[in-house]
Formats: sequence, structure tokens, C-alpha cells
Amino acid sequence: MRRSHSYSKRELLNSCLRQFFYEYYAASKKLPFDSARKPLVQKLKEFTGVYLLAGEKLHWFIEQFLKKGPSSRDWAERTSTSGFDLAVRYSRDPEANAGLQNLAYPPPMLLEFYYGDPRAEELAEKAREALFRGVRRFLEHEPVKKLWSEITTGEHYVEQRVGGLPKFDEFGIEGQIDLVGRDTERVRVVDWKLGVSGGSHDSLQMLIYGLWAEKKFRVEPSQVSVRRVFLGDGTVEPDRPLDRGIMVVGKARMLQDIELMKELDPYGRTGMEEVFSPCHRENVCRQCKYQGICPDSRSGLAPKQTSASLMVLPSPV
Repeated sequence: MRRSHSYSKRELLNSCLRQFFYEYYAASKKLPFDSARKPLVQKLKEFTGVYLLAGEKLHWFIEQFLKKGPSSRDWAERTSTSGFDLAVRYSRDPEANAGLQNLAYPPPMLLEFYYGDPRAEELAEKAREALFRGVRRFLEHEPVKKLWSEITTGEHYVEQRVGGLPKFDEFGIEGQIDLVGRDTERVRVVDWKLGVSGGSHDSLQMLIYGLWAEKKFRVEPSQVSVRRVFLGDGTVEPDRPLDRGIMVVGKARMLQDIELMKELDPYGRTGMEEVFSPCHRENVCRQCKYQGICPDSRSGLAPKQTSASLMVLPSPV
């Protein structure tokens, strides 16, 4: 595993250590793991879920629109929607649609269909509706339009990948900022969300925003404000200014995460799956692409036969 920390790693650390093991150790070509299951783990790593895909397509649409301008609207909307539909089509019947894997951008397998979730069609339809609704709210909801219009009139960056930040305990920090703009007084960060309003800001993301702005623009955290936009219900949260207290909390949590990763690393590198505790939560297991190989899965689902050269394992007992 790379000695780095990111929001995605934090999510897995918090939700299920077993999933963390499969994602960052078992799927690695260079690290040992059960030879009978390793090829399947590597295939499953490429899977995604319907809501994750919808969120990815929404972010892609916004990126294209903001970078290429209004003339790209129809093309970007059509491409994002068709990309989602193609993944659903392929996942419903990968044998009949095997030719789709020869496309320049082949569709991913959706885990809900692969595992035969009885709600797969319903979930896919709801995720598609969320994607469509998110695009409409970005384009037409006045508070949202006002926000991105203001920011993009000046110096701004879209889907800005974070890099070159100071390391913490030999771990680099990775991340991406959806939209950031600078004017004469402050740096404004926008975080797009597919769903509806709720929850709190993640301290790691806040820390990344502050460190990046400090490096890029040479400003203090007090000159950086963060605003989440929930395109599921059109909520535009008030600006939340950063301060040293927020930065300290973010750094402390990140160092705790790093300490845990360092403790687990020797076991992950030797393929000791059992050291990484499973979550034993049905709702988490059902959203996990590795549920079919985890002996402790509580999803109650089993892999379906496909033509994607994926071996079928018995349902966990």
C-alpha cells in the first residue's frame, strides 16, 4: 500500500477494515494473498455501485460544463447519462452485452446486479433519477447557478487534484477539490454532493483545503471558506470559514488514521486477512464489492454467473 492518506482511505477505515484490506492489499499484484481468490479480488476492485457511478457521472458533467462552457451542455449531459445507462445495460446481462467491453471506455460492472440484489433495478432507477436531478439543479436552481457563476468569473480551478503537500509521519496527503476560486479577499471552496443535505464536514477534507490554499495562494486558513452544495435537494450551505482550530482537529484525526494504517501494514503485506476486522453490518456489506469473497459477509447475497471470467464462489455461511 502506498504511504498516503486520502478521504477514500478514511471512509474504508471507518466503515470496514476487511474491505480496506481487500482494496489496498489483497488486490495488489505484488503482495501475497490466497492464490485461488486473488484474481477475483482484482476483478472486483474494478466494480462500482449505482450511486457511486451516478455521483461520478454528475461530477464529470459539472467538470466538462465548467471547463468547456455552456456550448458543451447537451453533449456533456447526454454523455454522462448514456454512460450510466450503458453500465446498467452491461451489468443486467454481461454475456449478451460482452461486446461493450471492446469500447474505448467500457462500462463497469455494477455490484448490485452482479450479486443479484433483488432491489437492483429499483436502485439503478433511483440513482439515475438522482443523476438527472443533480444536473438539473446545477443548471437551473438559482442559488446554485449564482454560486458557480460568481466563482468562475475570476481565477478558479475545477476538479483540482491536490499534490505536493507536506508529509505527515512520512505519509503523503491525496485529494481533489471540486471547485475553488480566489478573489481579492478570500479563497472559496465548493464541494458538490449528489444527495440531500445532512451530516458534518469531514475534518480531513477541511485540512486538505486549508493546506492546499496555504501552499497555492499563500493565505491563512481564516481566508479560506468551504461550502457544500447538495444537488439532491438544492441546499447551498452557508460558507464555513476555516481557522487554526479546525486545522488542528483535522491534523489530529489524520495522524490517528495514519497510526492505525501503520499498525496494520505488516499484516496486510503478508496477506493476513483475519487481522482486519469485518464490520458485520448488512447495509455496509450490501454496498461492498467484495461481499462475495468475504467469509464474514452479512449481505445475504451471492455472486451470479457472468461471462466476465469471474469465478463464482459459494455464498458465505
